[in-house]
Amino acid sequence: MAILAALGGISSSYINTIGDTFQAILGIPGATQWAAGFHILWLILSFGIIRKPGAGVATGLLKGCVELLSGNTHGIIILLVGLVAGLVIDIIFFIFQNRSSLWVNIVAAGLASASNVFVFQIFATLPSDSLAYSAILLLALVAFASGVIFAAFLGKSLLAALNKAGVIKEPVYTEKNKEILPLAFVCIALISIALAVFLRINLQGPATITISGAVEHTLTFPNKALEIEQIIIPAALRDVSSTYTGYPLIDLVQSAVPSKNAAYILIKAVDGYTFFISCDELNTNDAILLSPQGKGKDISFDVVGPESSKAWIRGVKEIQVIAKAPLIISGAIAEEFEFNPDFWQATMDSTKLDIGNGSQKYQGVQLQLVLRSLKLFPEAKQVIIQSDNSDLSFSLNEVISDDSLRIFVIIGDTDFTYALATMDGEVLMYPIQGINIQ
Repeated sequence: MAILAALGGISSSYINTIGDTFQAILGIPGATQWAAGFHILWLILSFGIIRKPGAGVATGLLKGCVELLSGNTHGIIILLVGLVAGLVIDIIFFIFQNRSSLWVNIVAAGLASASNVFVFQIFATLPSDSLAYSAILLLALVAFASGVIFAAFLGKSLLAALNKAGVIKEPVYTEKNKEILPLAFVCIALISIALAVFLRINLQGPATITISGAVEHTLTFPNKALEIEQIIIPAALRDVSSTYTGYPLIDLVQSAVPSKNAAYILIKAVDGYTFFISCDELNTNDAILLSPQGKGKDISFDVVGPESSKAWIRGVKEIQVIAKAPLIISGAIAEEFEFNPDFWQATMDSTKLDIGNGSQKYQGVQLQLVLRSLKLFPEAKQVIIQSDNSDLSFSLNEVISDDSLRIFVIIGDTDFTYALATMDGEVLMYPIQGINIQ
């Protein structure tokens, strides 16, 4: 269970990236849910190998822990996703005793795969029209189909191969086990519900939001002095198109009078999650709103409308305006290149780094991806990372083959800098002043 959970947890980050890529290319509903079955494959394999009730829940919860600790952008909610998926699998296999049946595997894998859609909707910014809920059901059907193909059929084939090789042993399933299982399922279901309620209450944002950073004066919103009216806009989150009501974020930011070199808006959530939106997108995307949720003392705010679903943030507590910090890549390339974090948002992963002020989570992009996007001269052999005090040199082949080496965006109160570090948290150089190719 631990091995399969680890494999599933680590691979999920790459599966999410592939799903985002298909969504960007195809731009059709359900494009991100086509791969949902790959997340469930590991749970099906675990149950098929162990063949004992509880294997689904244990593997799902362990897989969620791996995803959480390896920087999954969904945060602690991913634990609930894994727990619910495992519970669904365990219950289906408990109800239908013929666990070798393809149809039982189809039902278990399909429902477990679709469950992620409903779990995420519990914590999503709720749409204001009923048609959106039909779209949610459509997404669930796409996820169900993905579970059938990539978890049930593929999982069944892999289990058949393991059985033929003599790896799988049929466990003894006693009547005593059958007697305690319903009670165990009820307890796990109650724990799942309690966890969902606890997370929803504790992830609710504050009733007021601070707008600070590279601005002339710090603002607190809501503010009676700000005459900003709510608007209604159409937007889509995870392929679900709907209408949302809120305050244009550009109007709020401009009320604080940002500096001339302001480049990014950093959104901070109450659970510690952060993500940034470029000022270019903020100026051109009229759909980005600060959307109120609840009323009176229970009010909180979500950010809705950005192009990246990662920037749809629930429970906003603070908005920071960040000034531009150029990072120039020069040398043996066709033309000088300025690194733009906004361009690499979809490919960034996060991990914890300690750059001198304690361990914090930062987002970074693979250096190899950045270099591969450039037109390097044939004679390019070395990559020199420059700092004020010293330089760090790597061979170009070493960088191109190392997917752990990343440029991390270090966001301060008013500006940001860059660090060269690995995904295991080792900081190699901070701050980076430039990159020279020789």
